[in-house]
Amino acid sequence: MKRKVAIIALLLLPLIILCVLSQLPHQRRWLAMSRFKLEEGSNNLNNPYFYQQQIHTISNLLCSSECSNELAGASQVKDIDFMLMEVSPVRSTMALSVRYAGSDSNGVERVASNACVIVERFYSTNDPTIKITYWDTVFPEPAWRRNLEYWIWRVNREIHGTFR
Repeated sequence: MKRKVAIIALLLLPLIILCVLSQLPHQRRWLAMSRFKLEEGSNNLNNPYFYQQQIHTISNLLCSSECSNELAGASQVKDIDFMLMEVSPVRSTMALSVRYAGSDSNGVERVASNACVIVERFYSTNDPTIKITYWDTVFPEPAWRRNLEYWIWRVNREIHGTFR
């Protein structure tokens, strides 16, 4: 009898853990990425340290509590419903991306777009030589999906030969 109870408990334990984890209130399910281009009149764009300094500055700006409150108010979401994931360069371009995660897809998209507006306003006030050009806000594809699609493509290529 005790053995049956122990087996049932072991079988139900993963289900209980999964149910509890799915009900966590601050689970970050959605990612939104806003991209913008940095343009400057001087030749600092060729300097590799220029981008590192700008990424550091933008990251510090967007991590501040004042900025979080302003983003929450402008995006009409609570300031605990989103989180800055990273500020990073966009590969092979002179652009930067700002990634936010949150529990609501529309709220995260608004937060990411409004973050670009805040960055643009910051630079127009503090360093007018740098111009920010907003590109877009997208939901980036998760890495596991890209990897899965790559392996499906690769298996199909191996089975059917190369595609033209």
